[in-house]
Amino acid sequence: MLENGYKFVKWHVEGLDPRQMSLQDILTFQTHVANALFLPPEYVIICGIQPSTSIVIVFMMTEVYVNILQEQLEAKETFHTFQDIGVDIVDIGGTFYRLQGILCPCN
Repeated sequence: MLENGYKFVKWHVEGLDPRQMSLQDILTFQTHVANALFLPPEYVIICGIQPSTSIVIVFMMTEVYVNILQEQLEAKETFHTFQDIGVDIVDIGGTFYRLQGILCPCN
């Protein structure tokens, strides 16, 4: 956790070519994540983009909501909203989750 009450969350988005993504694509993704977690978009802060054969988008989000998300992932909740926008893995503090909530041994 950061001193300001936020945590980093990395979203691995399968199949997106980072060279073809626009700022609007990133902002739309941010809005989808915020809406799915019932957060105002201004509390989902874009911190970075890590391109590869797909893309990892890094957000800084309020700790309370990250903890709720992590609890849901550990309870093996299904996140159709995130799956629909191509997210396959969520990384919270170095713990990797497949979207069905199953812990994944990736690093």
